[in-house]
Amino acid sequence: MTTTALFSPEKIEKGVLSFIGLLSIVIFYLLIEGQIILRFIPTNTKGAILIGKAERIKGSVYRKLKNDSLHLPIQLSDHIYIDDLITTSDQSSLEIQTINHKNSLSIEPNTILRLSQLNNKILLHIHSGSIITHFIEDETILLQAGATLKDFLVRKGTYFIKNSSSGIQITAYNQNVSIKKSYELEDERRRTYKAETNRVEDSSSASSKDKTSQANSEPIEFKMPLTLPFPSNNQVFLIANDTKIKEISLVAKKICLNNCLFKLSCNGKTFFEKEFITNETPYYILQISNTLSCHDFQWKFRDGDDEFENAFFIDKFSNETFDRYLEQNKTIEVL
Repeated sequence: MTTTALFSPEKIEKGVLSFIGLLSIVIFYLLIEGQIILRFIPTNTKGAILIGKAERIKGSVYRKLKNDSLHLPIQLSDHIYIDDLITTSDQSSLEIQTINHKNSLSIEPNTILRLSQLNNKILLHIHSGSIITHFIEDETILLQAGATLKDFLVRKGTYFIKNSSSGIQITAYNQNVSIKKSYELEDERRRTYKAETNRVEDSSSASSKDKTSQANSEPIEFKMPLTLPFPSNNQVFLIANDTKIKEISLVAKKICLNNCLFKLSCNGKTFFEKEFITNETPYYILQISNTLSCHDFQWKFRDGDDEFENAFFIDKFSNETFDRYLEQNKTIEVL
């Protein structure tokens, strides 16, 4: 009777249901944490050419091999192959050690990169995002910008390479400031400008309706840069022969809190000066075709007590000009 009670149909059914429930939870968890399952899927590396090795990984980093259709997670010490398409999220990064050199590069968060090779040179196609090079010796690499390839001599040291809205940007990297902090500062600026916009709209809704309607009647037809003021102080724009960029948008801030004064000059000669009213966006569209005979630009901006002076440079792209500005530790964008 004790045995019968121990294995009664009710208890067996309850046990089976409990087991099925537990199994369902495990399966659901594995589906949510899909990377666990994906790790057991073999990669198709037949005919793949080795280019490096995963040295450090933070978070979940995925790659699609040339001969594979799946985006599979990369694990520590995994081999990296030519034509791998590597993707990082906002919380992940990957450092790759190249096999032919002691140089390495870090793929930063929110980046899509295809790593390849051409004529024994590393070829980087940064679809979006940024990388940091850690080179112990100078190395010439290829960067793909749109449909064109450009040779860049990356100097020994650490450099930040980013696919920006207007081209490839290369700058010396300050080892004491992390990229994560840079992103946080950028977000903070955007929050500040948003709060500033809301404050001005609230304070001037009753007293400046005419001015606001006048400003809003003239829509601004340009893409607002993520960080303001733009360009940053001492930034360099190098114009390639095949560039499709026709103009550069100079923007001081999102909106004027008071009447703003925007003044632009080149080689000390003023060629644009305008006063923007409250709630207007102080900006100027600089046509690249008008900069061929002038390279050294200065612009001044004043909004009440907020005042600054910036400088930027526009020059023709060449290996000599690129190296010269890089040695001067300037932020460079190749257009």
